[in-house]
Amino acid sequence: MVSDMECIFCKIIRNEVQSYKIYEDEKVLVVLDILPASRGQMIVIPKEHKENFHELDEETISKMFSITRLLSRILLEELGAKGVHIVVNNGEIAGQTQPHIVVNIIPRYGNEKVFVAWQKEQVSPEFLESVQKEITRHLFVERKEERKEEKNEEEELLRIVYLSDVVKKRSK
Repeated sequence: MVSDMECIFCKIIRNEVQSYKIYEDEKVLVVLDILPASRGQMIVIPKEHKENFHELDEETISKMFSITRLLSRILLEELGAKGVHIVVNNGEIAGQTQPHIVVNIIPRYGNEKVFVAWQKEQVSPEFLESVQKEITRHLFVERKEERKEEKNEEEELLRIVYLSDVVKKRSK
């Protein structure tokens, strides 16, 4: 595992490595890819060192995809791209080459050597139903846990407000 001190993207965030910044806020940094597949290829980097997409918090994901949407539109409407690949390689087997999750924005003009393809496989409805059940079962459990955590946070906030009110009344 690479530490954030050794991570090339963390070094870019800390300005230890030259980059060509396009956008920056408190959660994300966008730079031009220095080895682009096409003109204007960008990398959207979360500032917090996270190796996998599922480790990111909702706010960071929202910021990453909000700026990705805006930059994609600029590539299409202003720079003449005919299409845009928005790519997240999550895990080495999926093509992730650095231990820091990023979103790649790859504009397509029609002359690049970019190939995003996979061999499609014919499967049965039974297979699809089985996978559907497995995923949705876990999704329900995850959502239930999230709601439980949110409820606990809300209850804690209500306790704090209540205790604050009690302290104020006693101090009067």
